[in-house]
Amino acid sequence: MHILHTTAVNQTIAFIPRAYVGIVNVDLYDTNRKSTISFSASTIAEDGYLKITNSYSLEEGNFYHFNVYDLINNLLYRGQIFCTDQNDYKNYDMNISRYTTNNDKDTIIII
Repeated sequence: MHILHTTAVNQTIAFIPRAYVGIVNVDLYDTNRKSTISFSASTIAEDGYLKITNSYSLEEGNFYHFNVYDLINNLLYRGQIFCTDQNDYKNYDMNISRYTTNNDKDTIIII
């Protein structure tokens, strides 16, 4: 999973593709809005990764699926993005204050 921020500056997605090409088409699917944004981008191949640098309009806490295609629509990569402005990834909990458990009684019955 790739982690991006809500900022409007350029951000880079690095991935290992099925083939290395110079220009790709990207379909970015917003799972909350149920809509797809498509765009073309130039890439940089570096250290075995293909890197796409672009400005993304993302919302905090949303998941996005994205597919990367070459110019003849061959799928190069399929991935997922989570958008957050948090920087402490080790201590980040996306479900904080959303999930509660019912701990009424811890009873043990011995027969």
